[in-house]
Amino acid sequence: MSSWDTPLFADVPSDVLSSVLALIFVSFASAGSIGGGGLLVPLFLLVCNLGRFAIPLSKATIMGGAIANACIRWPARHPKADRPLIAFDVAVMLEPMTLIGTVIGVFLNATFPQWLITVLLVALLGYTANKTIAKARAAWAKEDKAIAARNADASKNAPLLPSADTEAAQNAANGGSSADGSGNDGAAPSSAQSEALSRLLAKERTAQPWMLATLFAAWLV
Repeated sequence: MSSWDTPLFADVPSDVLSSVLALIFVSFASAGSIGGGGLLVPLFLLVCNLGRFAIPLSKATIMGGAIANACIRWPARHPKADRPLIAFDVAVMLEPMTLIGTVIGVFLNATFPQWLITVLLVALLGYTANKTIAKARAAWAKEDKAIAARNADASKNAPLLPSADTEAAQNAANGGSSADGSGNDGAAPSSAQSEALSRLLAKERTAQPWMLATLFAAWLV
């Protein structure tokens, strides 16, 4: 398959293989909360031999995965706050610029020769792969360190609850503050600050209509 004029499943083995691999790659990308373009573009280039058409096909595949993720996670709530799991304010900030960059990339893809597109893709994917591997190693080392620290704490066999003497000593050291936090540990927030915080939390409980309208308008444009 080398152009849009080639009928679907003209090369059945490569098309079936690429379809199965695309399903696997998009599943892993969704689990890792990434788009998956760095996986799909090499797949469509090497397996399907699509050339410059690998980029728009990968974008269409990513869009399908994004729609599925949005439908699944739309009703989900944040585990530690009373607001939606999807950060619509961040999407409103990033999505217009992302779409503008996509439009520019489509024009460049139609203008640049095939060899230049291939060189740029190799350079970009090589850079992103290196950064991803570095982040994975750092996350692995951080998790190993946290596990080692947790095991070391568990090996000390510390009591689950502090004794009365220990709690009294801690309260005395903290200036007489009790376990329920009634001591003078800091100044209480003013009424204006409490009202502002309450309004902010109330806004975050649901997605604001103007955010959804902005995202929809960005997609239409």
